[in-house]
Amino acid sequence: MNKLIIVIALFLVIPINVSADNIQEIYLTVEIVKPGHNGPIYRSPTRPIVATLNNAILTFKDLKEEYILTLWDENDTLVYTMYIVPNISNYVLPTNLKGNYKVTMKSTSSSYIGEISL
Repeated sequence: MNKLIIVIALFLVIPINVSADNIQEIYLTVEIVKPGHNGPIYRSPTRPIVATLNNAILTFKDLKEEYILTLWDENDTLVYTMYIVPNISNYVLPTNLKGNYKVTMKSTSSSYIGEISL
C-alpha cells in the first residue's frame, strides 16, 4: 500500500509531458465554375489531391502538375500564397498561422478547394 501511495505521489509531483502530433489528412475537391451560375459547383475528382499536414509541414502525394496554393481566412482574406511543384513533396507553412483556413490550389487546367486547421 505504501508503494502505491508513493507512485501516486510521484505522478502528482512530477509532471508527465504528453504530446501528440497534429496530423491531418486533407482531401481537395475539384472546383468547377459554370457560366451563368452564382458560384462554384463542387464535386469529388476522379483522382483527388491528397495532402498531409503535420504541425506546419504540408506534404503532397503524387502531384502531376504545378499549382499555386493560397490560404484564405474566415473573412475570405488572402493570408498566404505558395508555389507548388511536382518534384517537391514537403512544404513548410508559416508558424504564425493559427485557426481555420480555406485552401485553394489552381493550375492552368484545374482548380481544387479544401480546408485545414492550424
